[in-house]
Amino acid sequence: MNLKHAQYVMAVVREGSITAAAKKLYISQPSLSQTIKLVEQEAGLQLFERGTTPLRLTYAGTRYIEAAKKMMQIDANLQNEFSALRMETHGRMRLGFSVQRGMMLLPRVLPMFMEKYPHVKVDLIEQGSVMLEKLVAEGECDVALVTTTPHSKDELEYTLIMNERIVLIAANNTAIASRLEDGTEIELREAAQERFVELSPGHSVRVVQDNLFALHSMNPEILLETNVMETGKRITANCRAVMLCPDVYVIGDAELKGKVKLYPLRYSDEFARHSYICWRKGVHQPWFIHGFLEILQDYIHQTEQGLFFGAPCAHGNRIRIPAQADYPPERTHMNEGSKFRRLLFLLWYFARICAFTFGGGWSIIAQMQRDFVEERHWMTEEDLVDMTSIGRSLPGVMIGNVSFMFGYRMAGVAGGVAAVFGLNAAPFVVLMILTNIYEQFCSNLYVVKALSGIRAAVLPIIGSAALRLRKSSLKDAGGWLIMLATFLIGTFTGFSRVLTVVCGALAGLIIMEVRQHGVR
Repeated sequence: MNLKHAQYVMAVVREGSITAAAKKLYISQPSLSQTIKLVEQEAGLQLFERGTTPLRLTYAGTRYIEAAKKMMQIDANLQNEFSALRMETHGRMRLGFSVQRGMMLLPRVLPMFMEKYPHVKVDLIEQGSVMLEKLVAEGECDVALVTTTPHSKDELEYTLIMNERIVLIAANNTAIASRLEDGTEIELREAAQERFVELSPGHSVRVVQDNLFALHSMNPEILLETNVMETGKRITANCRAVMLCPDVYVIGDAELKGKVKLYPLRYSDEFARHSYICWRKGVHQPWFIHGFLEILQDYIHQTEQGLFFGAPCAHGNRIRIPAQADYPPERTHMNEGSKFRRLLFLLWYFARICAFTFGGGWSIIAQMQRDFVEERHWMTEEDLVDMTSIGRSLPGVMIGNVSFMFGYRMAGVAGGVAAVFGLNAAPFVVLMILTNIYEQFCSNLYVVKALSGIRAAVLPIIGSAALRLRKSSLKDAGGWLIMLATFLIGTFTGFSRVLTVVCGALAGLIIMEVRQHGVR
């Protein structure tokens, strides 16, 4: 399957016609038609039902699209893995934003991102939130900022960025504006006799509007429909109309000042919409994408002090990035919150885990595997295996090296120092206490038996982590051979452990070189 051809076919499906798809792809219509015919000739079947508007897929076309999506996902994962091999400083980020969000955020956030990742190409996809979620789910967009109620949790991961509230804006010469004071909380039915400016389908505000119309059995007069919120706001202000709009897009807008009144809507939580970052579940995201999310969240966090994009937060509430406790674990993200908060987390986590984990460094690795790989998804098993391997190879205590590397990955050098300090804080305090009372308890029968029980319980914990990490470490016969040789050397000889590690690394490099280039 030619992936370029598959992208063309999917564009035709998405746009509904060859003419619209050609315009979107910036190619000529005859060229696109010829490509579709070529794909159908190779398949020996028609992919589209001719003579329908919009074009509809045949059964063969449906199967082709299903296979194309899988192939494109495989290709995307492969490219992301290549990015990882290049230290993830090069690559492409397909970034989804609404036009309005892009105007507000991107001029401030992108310069910081491009300075940090100068070799990453950004492809900007500007659509409404509903369409962006669809593109992310189909693998055509890597990560998107959407304003919605998460409804694709089976396919997408969501991280809450900030809260919003839908309000009704009304021109000063409308009936509702002459009847009610600015800022009065209302139900939408109170504007049933007004003319509405509405956003086109595909915007999350339109979804909320349609749901509220249905709830109140409203069928108001629609003045016009627009795809651009800025256009809609200004038409509303000058054409004796009303419009639904998020509060952050209205408050502080100098061009609307004195022309409209703002009415917060009274509605249930089922119609609430907030801003989320979303990406597809199960897809490896390069570190430069995590870096972009960190820059974005830090910027929003810094602007929460009374103003947001030059506008005070609605109704006196501060728009904030929620703490981890504010939303379920599946929405957490490795880069959430400010750097200071991440430092506190590292300090507290490693202090707590070291205070209540028995069995030394490998027991802590087992705990990290459960917390950071399985539950929080902050790293992959391969990441943890690599950190552990490097930690064992470097001078010093293995778990101290691993803790520093993990802390560095989350918050730079300060994060590494915080992790190591937290790791050593609890043992330091405990040893100070035990040193003074050890002689009184060292021969106590109950203490001796308790410690024996702890040693027995630690073995399956370490074994469990080893079995889970085995899949990421022992992928082929070469890995098994190196592991077996290391075990035999360490168990039955007095050979230097340092030289054993060095020989293992050299053996791995030799095996990889032979596989790639053969024996020369």
